[in-house]
Amino acid sequence: MKDYNYYKTIAEICDEANDVYKKFKVEEIIPLGKIKLNKESEEGDSFLLKSGESKYLMVETSTDFYWVGARLMFYEINGINSSFAKYLHDYDQNDHNGKRRRLFVFSYIEGEPLKDYLAKINKEETYMLGKSFGNDLRKVHLKEVDVLNFHIPHWYGKYKFIQKDIINEFNINEINDKAYAYYKDNEGIIYERYSTSEYYQKIDGEYVYDENGNIVIEKVLSFIFGDIRVDNLIVSEGNVCIRCPINIAISDPFYDFKYLSLIALESEKFARGIIDGYFEGKVSRDFFKMLKYYTSELIIKESEKTLDSKVVENIYSSYEDYNLEIPKWYKK
Repeated sequence: MKDYNYYKTIAEICDEANDVYKKFKVEEIIPLGKIKLNKESEEGDSFLLKSGESKYLMVETSTDFYWVGARLMFYEINGINSSFAKYLHDYDQNDHNGKRRRLFVFSYIEGEPLKDYLAKINKEETYMLGKSFGNDLRKVHLKEVDVLNFHIPHWYGKYKFIQKDIINEFNINEINDKAYAYYKDNEGIIYERYSTSEYYQKIDGEYVYDENGNIVIEKVLSFIFGDIRVDNLIVSEGNVCIRCPINIAISDPFYDFKYLSLIALESEKFARGIIDGYFEGKVSRDFFKMLKYYTSELIIKESEKTLDSKVVENIYSSYEDYNLEIPKWYKK
């Protein structure tokens, strides 16, 4: 973790027109820790910026980070009345070693870590808290995505490269073998979900194509946060908030539930509330099969890094040794 003097020195060599420290009149910089970025091998340092009574969250990324697309997405969702930190500013600079870095600044949400908050409230309050958060998440997912503006192909065309990499490149072991078998055996699940005509835009019965020859998708892909994990959620004024939305993307909306099985290990009631609040009591027929599929991806990719064998076994157990389609923690 870099100290304040490092950043004070950077501020002195930055072009004044682009100096985030002058723009926000920064008086103090406090390290907050690492944040996972949407490049799997990359983490970013995060900092609290103080300016009088004002506070801001700053995240440092490499210039390989998908910052141009992220900025455009932040502009699109900033106006949504939902509980997540709002994008304020970004710019790039050189560090001491001459490497380019990009800094993102967000609003700072004062609050209590979700895990700590849940330990103090009863089951009914926990369920209602999850339900409220699920409803907020739905608002973001319902924001219309202009696929032509963002040059987005259909999800199957995009995700098949992720599938190929996972199936062919990741090591299979006794921890992730059940998830891998399910993932590989159900490889066609994305095609099945996105190959039917109801998911594509039509005018007078004819498909609409973009300039690249792709069929234009209508209200299937969504802006997602891609990082809805327990340690990225805080409770502020009774609402669950996403502390840092740096990993924003355009994806299948159900992909935002990839970490839900881990959330359920912390609180089944909260996880159930998220689903019920999101779907308002009418769960999509596709949801649970996609949830299990994306959970399998998580297990395969993270079992060698952040998920230990006990956590994975608990996920398997919630699906009764991975034989259920709907996890036991959701069944009423």
